[in-house]
Amino acid sequence: KSITSAPVPIYGLRAADEKKIEFPAASQHSVVKQRVGLTDVDVDYSRPNRNNREIFGGLVPYGKLWRTGANAVTKIKFSKAVTLGGKEIPAGEYALFTIPTANEWTIIVSKDAKVQSAADYKQENDVARITATPEPLPITIETFTIALNDVKGASATLDFLWDKTRVPVKLTTNDVEEVSKQLDAAVSAGTPLDARTAYQAAAFYYDNNKDMNQAAKWIDQA
Repeated sequence: KSITSAPVPIYGLRAADEKKIEFPAASQHSVVKQRVGLTDVDVDYSRPNRNNREIFGGLVPYGKLWRTGANAVTKIKFSKAVTLGGKEIPAGEYALFTIPTANEWTIIVSKDAKVQSAADYKQENDVARITATPEPLPITIETFTIALNDVKGASATLDFLWDKTRVPVKLTTNDVEEVSKQLDAAVSAGTPLDARTAYQAAAFYYDNNKDMNQAAKWIDQA
């Protein structure tokens, strides 16, 4: 004879057995990674949409601290020291807050990178406060965007873009000066460069408007 077990009724699944349903976020998470010169810049933020709302002066009130995105405080990280809007920022990770107004934005770089919300912000943790002028855009940007544009040599523009507004902040590194010192030392010491390095050195001098005679010598050597 075969013995068959009687079926056991299942009246419900335990919460631990249920498959978690994941929903898309209304404001999607984004990570921007960009090398500027020899410096890596990372921006971690969430991107709210306009959705036919009035943005600056409406959804984002004028004169109030903004976490510069949605869901969480925006973070920015530099692998080496940079100059942002004329202010020197050491290498490290920071929280990035802003205070928008119609004619001027204040960009705040805070050393408290673990801060969870604008309500937890403390001014004594400021590394720098930078002022920037908003510019009108001829098009509408639906999704809030932080971008590094105009990446040339050892500089770039950190752009905040949303609705019909762009707020540009100049970012520069010391990488040109550092490379220049190394090349100057090689020239002074009469150190020969391999073909690849000589070609790159010539291109570097050309791109940064340095000694064209020396650049020509490196090209001949390459």
